[in-house]
Amino acid sequence: MATATTRVSGAGYPGAEDVFVEITDPQTGKTFFANIATGECCWERPRHARVKPKDESGIEWWELFDDHHKLPYYYNTKTGETEWLRPTVGTIIPLTAIQNSSIGKRVSVLVQQASIANSFAGTSLLGAASLAADSPMRYMSNSPPQRSIPEEPVYPRPTTRSGSHPDISTTQQYSPLASPNMRQSNSSKNLSQSPPISASGNRTSLTQSSSMHSLRDAAARARTYGISTPVLNPEAAASMSPLNSPINAKIQSSPELQSPINEGKALPKDLKAQLSQFRIEGFATKYFSEHRKGIFFRRRVPVEKMLVYQKEPLKAPLMVLNKDLHKDALKCFKLIQKIMKSDPAAAVTDTHTLLEKGIAHGGLRDEIYVQICKQLKNNPDGESVYRGWILISVVTIAFPPSKNFEDYLKNFVQQHQGSTAGKVAMVVQHCWKKLLRICKTGPRGKTPTTAEIQRAQEAPFTQSLFGEPLEDIMKTELEKNPHASLPRILPFLADAIIHLNGCRAEGIFRVPGDADAVTELRMRVEKGDYSVMGISDPNVPSSLLKLWLRDLADPLIPSEFYSSCIQVGQEESRIPLSQSGPAALRIISSLPEINQRVVNYMINFLRVIAEPQNQPFTKMTISNLAMVFAPNFLRCPSDNPTVIFESTKFEQAFLRILISYVQEK
Repeated sequence: MATATTRVSGAGYPGAEDVFVEITDPQTGKTFFANIATGECCWERPRHARVKPKDESGIEWWELFDDHHKLPYYYNTKTGETEWLRPTVGTIIPLTAIQNSSIGKRVSVLVQQASIANSFAGTSLLGAASLAADSPMRYMSNSPPQRSIPEEPVYPRPTTRSGSHPDISTTQQYSPLASPNMRQSNSSKNLSQSPPISASGNRTSLTQSSSMHSLRDAAARARTYGISTPVLNPEAAASMSPLNSPINAKIQSSPELQSPINEGKALPKDLKAQLSQFRIEGFATKYFSEHRKGIFFRRRVPVEKMLVYQKEPLKAPLMVLNKDLHKDALKCFKLIQKIMKSDPAAAVTDTHTLLEKGIAHGGLRDEIYVQICKQLKNNPDGESVYRGWILISVVTIAFPPSKNFEDYLKNFVQQHQGSTAGKVAMVVQHCWKKLLRICKTGPRGKTPTTAEIQRAQEAPFTQSLFGEPLEDIMKTELEKNPHASLPRILPFLADAIIHLNGCRAEGIFRVPGDADAVTELRMRVEKGDYSVMGISDPNVPSSLLKLWLRDLADPLIPSEFYSSCIQVGQEESRIPLSQSGPAALRIISSLPEINQRVVNYMINFLRVIAEPQNQPFTKMTISNLAMVFAPNFLRCPSDNPTVIFESTKFEQAFLRILISYVQEK
């Protein structure tokens, strides 16, 4: 390292240790004063010490040290050049002399970074200072830095051959540790002498030549604007967006490709069955554990024989599991055996324990499904088979199979749809609907309660108010009340929110209600008890209302109208409400009749919540309500996360238009 006694070039003063020099802070542009001999730095001009004015040339050099060659070199803060030979013009500031102070530590690091940046792109100190300003070492420019910085950073090496030391010129040319600009300089000479030859034997193409010019232009821009200055190119960013890709545009513009099932181009059924069986066999080979029997366990048990009903306990998990889950897997099998021998009403506690293990340990979920399937296959007891399917109908409200196991389980259920009769057939059909649903929605975060398990056991035979198509819910309602125009649950929950003073509750629809209270109210409504007795929090019915809308089997605004809604939302900022409002209402008028009635009821109800006199209490404006309810009205049909994210703001805009226009009408 350069020593602290390095002189200040051109000082010409006796007693140099008492002389301060002016130094420009490369980050803030402010001037501070440093004693080169003692390392003392201060922002204010010293009153009792001599201050050497800046050199007339305005040139400032920083003395650094090359650890590789054990030689000092000098960095020009204006031009970004580095020299091996000691300059004769300008002020020379040894780096280590001022590193003991907080100001010096930070400024020295900035200069080192500038020199490093210069070795790669020839940048100016302005660019390097900007780069350093974005680093964790930056500080507020109004006050000196407070945090310490390492005192021995890695030093860069000179980037120019000007004044090269005669003993190291050859070393720099061939050494792998030589600076990048030096290697680039040497390789550029070779390129100018002999153009590169491609694999086909031709000289460098025009495209390659233009690329080299682009690199040189980029280096020039870096020297002018600095490394950290971004080059904004909105057109390039738009063209690279996944939303503008040709494939995505084709999907969005083609109704055929948007449809989940294209009957005209579907594979033959027998071919689809063969492909499905191939995937299932491949899954079994990869994920099912190896079971052996016989003397010394030499004979491997085939998968088709392993997945067959058995009376005795399981000795090893059916699937490849983490060893920590082996005991739990065997306990799960005992629970399944016990549940399939007992009446469903008496097996609620064991079912809850089984679901609890699946919720807590994701690795056990496929194992639980496989164990149930095993006990259903070739089971001689018809009642046990019925209870096994009831168990699957309960498990499918708690967690789905993994994506790897999903096809296997779906194939298993489909195989039994046409081979069963009576009440078992009803349960199998119900399991199929719930399986498709849970595979889309994902696992629950909390184990279902005893009441929820009991309701799931009854669900195959009694129509539920949750998770079913709106048309089916309305049909059930008309059987009870032929004059009904809406499912009873909708006005019941809306009236409950108003009755419990929800129009004065801060964050209504945004603040969730107590989960247990919401579940209790849901079970109460499912049994036909429409009362809020014992409930005082309006967030409980408000949470259940959102759950009912969100849990509909099909979105409230069907998927075929989704793109039209998004288009109206996109035009919100470009056209007045007097035009976008009627456009939104035209879409609503095209919905199925029951969907129209529910949408209109909800919009008028949200209008009441959003009245100006309520907003000071609820803090829920029209925009806030649109943000909360947009996912309950619309569901993006795409699986692309980018498309879903980009569409969210237009969903909210559409609902905002709908509420605002109805409010002004």
